[in-house]
Amino acid sequence: MVARRLREPEGSLHMRKVMIALVSSLLLVSVASAQVEKQRPSKDDAVPLRNWAVNFERQAPVVNETGKFVATTNAVPTGAMTFVAILPCRVLDTRNANQGGGGLFNPGEIRTYNIPTRYNANVPSCGTLPSAAAYSLNVTVAAYSGRGAITAWPADGAQPGTSIVNLGAGLPVGDAAIVAADAAGNIKVALSNVAADPGHTQVVIDINGYFLDNASSAATPNTLVLRDGTGSINAVDINASGNITGAKVVGAVYQDLAEWVPSTPELKAGMVVTLDPADGHRVVPSSHSYDTAVAGVVSANPGIILGVGGPEKSQIATTGRVKVMVDASTAPIRVGDLLVTSDTPGVAMRSMPVTVNGQTMHRPGTIIGKAMQPLASGSGEIMVLLSMQ
Repeated sequence: MVARRLREPEGSLHMRKVMIALVSSLLLVSVASAQVEKQRPSKDDAVPLRNWAVNFERQAPVVNETGKFVATTNAVPTGAMTFVAILPCRVLDTRNANQGGGGLFNPGEIRTYNIPTRYNANVPSCGTLPSAAAYSLNVTVAAYSGRGAITAWPADGAQPGTSIVNLGAGLPVGDAAIVAADAAGNIKVALSNVAADPGHTQVVIDINGYFLDNASSAATPNTLVLRDGTGSINAVDINASGNITGAKVVGAVYQDLAEWVPSTPELKAGMVVTLDPADGHRVVPSSHSYDTAVAGVVSANPGIILGVGGPEKSQIATTGRVKVMVDASTAPIRVGDLLVTSDTPGVAMRSMPVTVNGQTMHRPGTIIGKAMQPLASGSGEIMVLLSMQ
């Protein structure tokens, strides 16, 4: 006898599939909600330092056919500012009594903060920050209640109608903002007053850069400006392992070319030097007149310096204009006179021509350069156009 299978009615089978799918969906939603709730931080959690990207370049970088980056320059648009990136630092935390931020903000309260002072006096200190036209900030609210909005603006300006951060039920929140400042670096921070549900909040402000007004920062169109760690335009060293090329690479303030040369320690700026007879790679103060081993003059501030400096080296100028110690005791020095070494150590004198076969000439190999200033008598320092010959 052949057994017959009982067929389940079509409607009953369809209903069972629908129920299974419904139960599965509910389980997935329940598991996901539990995971989100487990990962959700408390609104009183610490607010970490946060950095964010700020686009301060207005043109795309160019890469040439060799794959090397090519910097491009355009004239600075009127009103443009220069962005100076710095390491992120916390400049305000009203939760920290040591920072003097004033504690909890109350509804409608307005406070003034000097960003450079807060940056410089931070514990631990972030360093030195100059007054700037604007600051790149990250503003965070924490441990708040009620509703409201945080606004920031220049201390000498009118309060804007836009907010940086809005308060509401939920987690601590923050947002990036570029806030202009007054001439002294002051900004104002305010918490709005919502009558229906007035809020209270702590405020945390981090900084990661500032903007300098080109009109007041000596910026020049088509010019790369280098600043030190404080943002000031001071002496900045450039160390390059490759080549620096251009139509005009150096525009030196001083007018001589010098080289770091091993020397004796007693050398002073303006002294005439000769090659050391015991070591031709060293220089010593000149010691007798008309020395053909003359090698140059010690320079105080070379326009261009070659070689690598060291404690037992001196800057020896060989061309250009430089101050030189001279002695006019044997003969007054006039503008254009040729100078040579003298018997006084490190001091030059006027060259006296000699006659050879009826020809008057100066002794070759002894000339230091030409006097650019006169000295009638005695000793002193004059400007000399170096031209070793």
